Amino acid sequence: MQVPVDVTVSAETRVKPVQWPVGVEAITVAVIFCVATIAGVMAVRSFRAAGGAEYFYQSDFGAAVMLACGRGFQDPDTTHAPALAAFLAQQSNALDCADIPPTTPTSAPTAFQNSMRYLEIAVALTWKLTGLSWSRLAILNGVLFGAVAALSYGILRLAMSRLLAIVGVVLTVTCTPNVMLVPQLRDYAKGPFLLAIILIAGVLVLACADSKRVLAWSALAGGVVGLGLGFRMDLAIAIVPFFIAVGLLLPSAVRVRARIGALAVFLLCLAIVAFPVLRHQRNSSNTGHVALLGLMSDFDGPLRIAPAVYSYGGPYVDSLAATTINAYAIRVGQPPAVEGISPQYERNAMSYLSRIATTFPADVVTRVATASKTITKYFLDSSLYPPVQVQSSNVLSNLYVLRGRQLWRLGRIAFLAFVIATVLVSAVNLRAAILAIVVLVGFAGASALQFNERHFFYLQFVPWFVFGLLLQTALNRRRWLDALTRRDVTRALTFATVALAVCGGAILLSGSIQQRIATPLFYRYESAPRSPIQTMKMPAGTGRTLIAAPEWLQPLPAGTPKFATRFLAVQFRDDSCGVASVPVTIRYDGRRRDADLSEQVTAKLRPGSTTPTMLFVAAYDWADDYVRFRGIEVRDSDAGCVGGVFNVHGLEREPLLLTTTLRAGWRGEPLYQRFR
Repeated sequence: MQVPVDVTVSAETRVKPVQWPVGVEAITVAVIFCVATIAGVMAVRSFRAAGGAEYFYQSDFGAAVMLACGRGFQDPDTTHAPALAAFLAQQSNALDCADIPPTTPTSAPTAFQNSMRYLEIAVALTWKLTGLSWSRLAILNGVLFGAVAALSYGILRLAMSRLLAIVGVVLTVTCTPNVMLVPQLRDYAKGPFLLAIILIAGVLVLACADSKRVLAWSALAGGVVGLGLGFRMDLAIAIVPFFIAVGLLLPSAVRVRARIGALAVFLLCLAIVAFPVLRHQRNSSNTGHVALLGLMSDFDGPLRIAPAVYSYGGPYVDSLAATTINAYAIRVGQPPAVEGISPQYERNAMSYLSRIATTFPADVVTRVATASKTITKYFLDSSLYPPVQVQSSNVLSNLYVLRGRQLWRLGRIAFLAFVIATVLVSAVNLRAAILAIVVLVGFAGASALQFNERHFFYLQFVPWFVFGLLLQTALNRRRWLDALTRRDVTRALTFATVALAVCGGAILLSGSIQQRIATPLFYRYESAPRSPIQTMKMPAGTGRTLIAAPEWLQPLPAGTPKFATRFLAVQFRDDSCGVASVPVTIRYDGRRRDADLSEQVTAKLRPGSTTPTMLFVAAYDWADDYVRFRGIEVRDSDAGCVGGVFNVHGLEREPLLLTTTLRAGWRGEPLYQRFR
């Protein structure tokens, strides 16, 4: 096996990759896997001992139990099997197959169970070998942890020596998000598959010019994605980056026909392996719902997005996404679908998202760009706390604290280091430099859908890949400089210029387009007829005032639609308020915590302006009082700043009703999200 020790000295025609004995690499990988597997098992057990709660939808693993007991992949009716019900509810740690009555009724697996069919099978096989026990699943978690370590080592090895790669993988797998997430089986399970695709793409682009090997690697990649889809549907994000790598970035010796064949083989293997899962997904996709939740304001902070004059929604709760999607469907004449997993609901959700994407294209570009940039330093400056597993040990906790202090400094230059490293690589291997950007945008950028550690923890190798590559280049600087030519320098400068122009141009152009598209939308808000609402002010806790209409506080009358929407305008007294901004809570309550859609917004005023600032709010109610809008809540000191509340008319068919603050001169403000 040829492993390029340093991509900065591995130009296609001038520098030959160093040949390492296959046995040495195999032994190294095996040792890393075994040690990390043991560490992963210990991490899960320590997590449990520290009182941590594992959650991977254990109640839906009834089909795995039945399979482990030799009764097929079927969903059991637990009302006829109390011991099984207690086990799935985690009221008991272990279960004996004999405790499940032979007459227990079963049905076809649910859509959700089918969406993670291969994960349930992996759990069933583990139980088959170890016995039915939640605690014994730590072995499966450990194997996944070991796979993450071994694959991370392989990726690091593409850019640096064995020693630096080993150091990098230790820093990678001991990262707090990795250690904290390993007990969460379903979230963690996708890590090895996504890392495997990144590694295969790297091998193909850097060290694979033979058509037969390209076909073999592509077949393997298709199988990996197909298998991974049965663990988490998130594996779908790997398809586009892999297509780009094979279609455009392979060595020039690989002909077009071979590339097309490789992509066909990739898709064929993916379809064959994933068929048992995909054939059930036509009626169970929930992609639109998940993507909409990722646009909520709760993710703006981690993404480092500056607030715009509007928001797509506040809290990260499923009821908000369901309410928004179904209310939209009613406005545009489509049937609502309360069920989160149904073809109609998915169509409504995707239709709503397409409206957002076409009206606010700059926000899509900005969120992808900020996610890509943030990932390069996230694991260095945003996740520095000791994991739960080591908090009982003063020594290990102190080591994590000390480590965090140092990594925080590196985090300040991480993105710059990525830029420098990519430009250096482009000097001798343009394809490798482009692959680095494709991986960052394709995988890190995709995490903007829901920017949470559980969706991108596997990218924790990125900063160590960057710094390791720069260190390897520094160590080999004499050899690198001797091989460098004027043509290489020109290539690097051209690459940097084009990359900057493309990235900067995409952000600026999309911002200009969105400004033109969004302005008429908000003008329709501002110019729509309004009628005043008789409201009252009442205490809402210490130092808080609720401004509400009496009917908002009463049960809904009979005949109220399943999803009722009102578009309201809250008028502020800019000329007499005396403050530049008013924090506002759009107050809801409901039967469950998930039904509380309350949103925190800040209305920015123009003190002294005779044109009042208007806060537009879509107020939702569910007919059964599951979700109820209650009013506008402000601080007691700001209650006098509210001049009135109005019903807005004429927008009953408007597809997008967003929480929006329009003050005097709003047309001259940026109507798009920006970097913070």
